[in-house]
Amino acid sequence: MLSAHLPPVHPTFNVPAGIPLIMRQILWRGIEYLSLDRVCAPAINHLRHRVGLKGSVQRVFSRWLHSPEGVLCLFPAWFAEPQPDWPRPLTMSGFTLFDGAGDVPLDAELTAFLQAGPAPVVFTQGSTTHVDEHFYTVAQRTLAQLGMRGIFLIGNRAPSTTCRRRYFNARMCPWQACFRSARRWCIPPGSAP
Repeated sequence: MLSAHLPPVHPTFNVPAGIPLIMRQILWRGIEYLSLDRVCAPAINHLRHRVGLKGSVQRVFSRWLHSPEGVLCLFPAWFAEPQPDWPRPLTMSGFTLFDGAGDVPLDAELTAFLQAGPAPVVFTQGSTTHVDEHFYTVAQRTLAQLGMRGIFLIGNRAPSTTCRRRYFNARMCPWQACFRSARRWCIPPGSAP
């Protein structure tokens, strides 16, 4: 959700938080109009016209996209505090953690790693795969400096760590079981477990 109160961070452009709120609001409206609406609104309006709906949509991301009956935020408030310009009503549900049917156990290798030392920090790319190798390299270096162990949930990428005593690479693991076993979680911005 777009917010002038807490502007999103983007790899190529950020709205400076230090500028006055009214300027951030104007800047966000301009960004939405000049880029987001120009890309999305024509296709939405074409479809609306084709199915007989009157009028056209504007401000797709800040107004039209959200249901007037309520918005369900699939993350907890500590992850992103509700902002004054977010649509209302909204409900913070927390992260959705679906592991399939029932309580899925950890595999034997991961269980052995967990039992061999203190609780690790778990690093994951979340629901996206936009993080690059640098994320895992910095994570490994940080763990080494802190004397901590780590689990790297790497999806389909090649393993980047080699020290099996301190680091464990897993394509995936059951969220609930892994949450209970972890000291901390590190999820890159823009991702969700």
